[in-house]
Amino acid sequence: MYRDSSHEGFASMIMNDIIERKYSLAFASFVLSLLAVNPLKRPTATVAMQYFLVQENEIVFDMMSSFFSNVLDL
Repeated sequence: MYRDSSHEGFASMIMNDIIERKYSLAFASFVLSLLAVNPLKRPTATVAMQYFLVQENEIVFDMMSSFFSNVLDL
């Protein structure tokens, strides 16, 4: 998969696959950010965990975080 990630259209293929499975654009974008080959463009585990909240005993995306507010502006 690492070699595949450098091919043109990899991100689109992953994005489409995730969205076809009825996941949100925010989730698909989050997954793609974790798959970034360049570690400088990939969030650290600590940063990635800041994108979540616990609400009513469930872990949910914090849609007010900078990552998701940027995604939702697309």
